[in-house]
Amino acid sequence: MILVEPKKRRFTRDEYYKMAEMGLFDGQRVELIDGEVIQMAPQMERHVVAIAKVARALGRAIGDEYPQKPLLVVEVSETTYRFDSKVKAGLYASTSIADYWIVNLNANRLKVYRQPVADAAQPFGHRYADVKLLAASDVVICLAFPKSQIKVADLLP
Repeated sequence: MILVEPKKRRFTRDEYYKMAEMGLFDGQRVELIDGEVIQMAPQMERHVVAIAKVARALGRAIGDEYPQKPLLVVEVSETTYRFDSKVKAGLYASTSIADYWIVNLNANRLKVYRQPVADAAQPFGHRYADVKLLAASDVVICLAFPKSQIKVADLLP
């Protein structure tokens, strides 16, 4: 008898969107990461507040400029910090996102990831070479908008 290991079935973005249109994910928070549908934790009140604060702060800092490709990704993390700092950091680095920030609600800090580099030992074969931890009293500047200055405190609930 031949033994065959089961294989994971990865989904394309189009298949994911089609499943969403069909209502497969109604009432759920899910993301498609590397072809896998990942169920995300529910957003707590502090998370929702922080998302709104990040949107306002970025809106004030960069105005109405909308680039053609993503230049900055900001994750607000309350329960998924390990996933955001390992898996998503590797994913974003692999797509050459130059500026990745994690608003860490548990530590009341901002972690800033820059300079994506190849690293076969990391998820998605990449990592960020420059990682800084900023306190609420610090200021961060978005690489794509060097005239922008955002107080870290303005990103925290």
